[in-house]
Amino acid sequence: MLDSLTHRVALGLAVAACLALTAGTAVADKCTAAKLKAIGKKESGLLACQAKVATKGDPSLQAACDAKVLAKFATAFAKAGTCPGMQSDCEAIADDCRDQIRAALPDGTTAATASKCESARLKAAGKKASSKLGCYAKAATKEAAVDGAPGGCLDKANGRFVKAFDKVTGCTGDGQDGAVEMRIDDECVGQQVVVDGGGHVIGICPTTTTTTTTTTSTTTTTIPCGNNSVDPGEQCDPPGSSCGGSAVCQSDCTCPCDPSGCPCDFLDPSVCLYPFPSDFFTVADASTDTGKRVNFTTVAMPKNTSGQSMNASDYNLNDGFSPGVTILTRVPGVDLAMTGAAPVTDIARSLDSTAPVVLVNASTLAHHLMFVELDANATTAANRSLIIHPSVNLDEATRYIVALRNMKDSSGTVLTPNADFLAYRDNIPTGDPVKEGRRAHMEDIFTTLASAGVARSDLYLAWDFTVASRRSLTERMLFVRDDGFVRLGTSAPPFTVTNVFEHACSTGTNPYGACSTDADCTVTGGGMGTCNTASDGVDTRIFRRVVGTYDVERYVDSTTPPAKFVLDANGLPTHQATPQPASFVCNIPRMALPSAAGPAVPARASIYGHGLLGSNTEVSSGNVEDMANEHNFVFCATKWIGMSNEDVGNAVAILQNLAKFPSLTDRLQQAMLDQLFLARLMIHPAGFVANPAFQDSGANPVIDTSDVFFDGNSQGGIFGGTIMAIAQDITRGVLGVPGMNYSLLLTRSSDFALYSMFLYPAYPQQLQRPLLLALIQMLWDRSDPNGYAHHITSDPLPSTPAHKVLLHEAFGDHQVANVATEIEARTLGLSIHQPAIASGRSYEVTPYYGIPAIPTDPFDGSALIVWDSGANTPPTTNTAPSTGPDPHSDPRNSPDARTQKSDFLQTGGAVVDVCSGAPCVAP
Repeated sequence: MLDSLTHRVALGLAVAACLALTAGTAVADKCTAAKLKAIGKKESGLLACQAKVATKGDPSLQAACDAKVLAKFATAFAKAGTCPGMQSDCEAIADDCRDQIRAALPDGTTAATASKCESARLKAAGKKASSKLGCYAKAATKEAAVDGAPGGCLDKANGRFVKAFDKVTGCTGDGQDGAVEMRIDDECVGQQVVVDGGGHVIGICPTTTTTTTTTTSTTTTTIPCGNNSVDPGEQCDPPGSSCGGSAVCQSDCTCPCDPSGCPCDFLDPSVCLYPFPSDFFTVADASTDTGKRVNFTTVAMPKNTSGQSMNASDYNLNDGFSPGVTILTRVPGVDLAMTGAAPVTDIARSLDSTAPVVLVNASTLAHHLMFVELDANATTAANRSLIIHPSVNLDEATRYIVALRNMKDSSGTVLTPNADFLAYRDNIPTGDPVKEGRRAHMEDIFTTLASAGVARSDLYLAWDFTVASRRSLTERMLFVRDDGFVRLGTSAPPFTVTNVFEHACSTGTNPYGACSTDADCTVTGGGMGTCNTASDGVDTRIFRRVVGTYDVERYVDSTTPPAKFVLDANGLPTHQATPQPASFVCNIPRMALPSAAGPAVPARASIYGHGLLGSNTEVSSGNVEDMANEHNFVFCATKWIGMSNEDVGNAVAILQNLAKFPSLTDRLQQAMLDQLFLARLMIHPAGFVANPAFQDSGANPVIDTSDVFFDGNSQGGIFGGTIMAIAQDITRGVLGVPGMNYSLLLTRSSDFALYSMFLYPAYPQQLQRPLLLALIQMLWDRSDPNGYAHHITSDPLPSTPAHKVLLHEAFGDHQVANVATEIEARTLGLSIHQPAIASGRSYEVTPYYGIPAIPTDPFDGSALIVWDSGANTPPTTNTAPSTGPDPHSDPRNSPDARTQKSDFLQTGGAVVDVCSGAPCVAP
């Protein structure tokens, strides 16, 4: 998504400034620190004993070795002092850590099997546990937040472990470093130390209580209520603080219910708004197309570390939830593999009649295609959300029921539901008027699920939610489009050509790599370079580059970020008195204009969409210039304001305070109108072709105004989907390395590591972080193709023609996850080139399940083409690829891919097989 090093540098500098501003003063807690160090040494020692056993294949060595470790631990623990943390509790957790890691790293079929490889890995595991606990000890000494930054203390411990783990091969742990690492974090570190929302150590070796029933046992860690941080399982903190209105935080850090309802859902108290999404957080509203309206309360909304809540009123204008919604809850102790939930590698299993996690259309009773995962970005099991992703977008204005049944732990034991849900499922009276008032609705859910083949008695949890209507998702954007073009009328948008470049700088450079005079060429450090006016043409591909500005009808309250819509009484954006200035860069290839004298060979017109937080100057990238000259296109580009280089500062501010998020998506909708006005300029007889800059010396136009197309890559490919749903002048577009939606792809993108450096310190609760992304997607849908996908290739929006699109996927893409591209392809009803990839390349049991093969060649339809340049197969977790080269830009750099794009981007064009019936390879 991010195609410019400049933007990375800018954000990196902002990160440094942010960290400097947020540094604080610390108070020492040497006792806790000393105990943490002692625990780390014990865990490391116990695993070293196991390593000794593994080396020799002699279990008899363990007892004496363990005794020495225990003696050293007891001495060090006692010497630390009398701060909280019972020695027996800490010892028990350390012993369990050893057992868990030993189970994950056996040295053969019997304990007597010698394995130096496994010995080395056991030592590495112990060192990692000790090192990470040492990081927390260091933080406790200063009463500071643990250093969790990239390259920081925790990150270095992880890196040393991976290096040591992968240094040896040939034993049972090969390829399992991630799984073992997660177990160390959970069992050896996460169970020993308790931190608050800011990452400060507030306790060690937490006390636990075990409740045994006929079906399962559960372990509950004491919640640190009263620490002034709303931790998992809490709704407020401290007791006595406000819950909104007259409600006051109760002694157990929960907000009370009243006859009108509860701010949080008692079916999953782990995070307020879990389970998400839910009709529990809606009210009846006859004025909407769903008959419902979202009804979040301020107290329910996530807060940043400054205490600023996300603004519930922004969300409460929606009549339902996102059609590509991330579905969230927490199931303590669940093992998804043992449970049999459909993973991303086998989404077809979600349709099995016995699937343990199902998503049911409440009207048709059909089970919906999806996959289930646990949040791999959380560092402990206690902070790990269960995440359900639809593999094809949900139907608009439709009610769905989520059902979890027969959830199992790692031993295969069926987990017991939440007591409140159990009361509904098993008809147990609660005596609580508010909870009893919900019983009839729950009965309706159970009845519907029974009709869909889901037995009530098997349920662990069930709830329902309603997807937003088409009007709720698209009304603002369509109003802006329609009103803007009515105001424009039959005229071309006003524009000004500010620069015409026909030469190259022989010394120095400029933002566009071209010049008309020496003044256009600047030298790093100052001074003027030389414009080679003796040579015609910008470079070997582009003869002329035209730069300028144009006016667009404006609907946001400012021409610069941050900018928001001003909504009228009908909830529609208000037109502003002065226009939105937009900039353009257009490249005229030599194929269209070999010299100033011509003769011009009119080129196809296309707007070009740039990458993440980038600029319209990306139209001058090598691959775009190649495409222009090889196939005679004039590409013009403007900025995706809202997510351009102009918006970097606002993006950083938003990440630190998500209440500001509307300024991003509102400005993006203005950007869509900017793009549509640019397309009109390219084909209007009084537009670009009326200006000498777009003519040869004989006043012949260099642009063929009979049609206009769209081509974009990365962010341009993503938001190009929205353009292809709303454009009236454009009916064909190529979406390069696209995907939807952002709530799914962000943590799967290599770009997100940088942005998380702003988001995570502001929102430190790991269990809450998936909810943040799911919430902002509800607003992002108004500009993201996720909100328009059902209307791109079929069921066109009002006053909109049908469209055809060609999607190019880079297999193993580091920046836009393949799973996001394929969700878009299924939702759009695309066909796929087969064979898509070579056998064995995909992690999927059935690669590209649910996407039919292209039936004919050439194909008069919309399609997905996978381009494989040999990148590593992507992770199966919700994390970014981290090894091997990134193929993100490879499709657009392939001459074959560009030929295929050219065949498609023409009036009456088609999808043509340029890969000779084989998988498409991008060299």
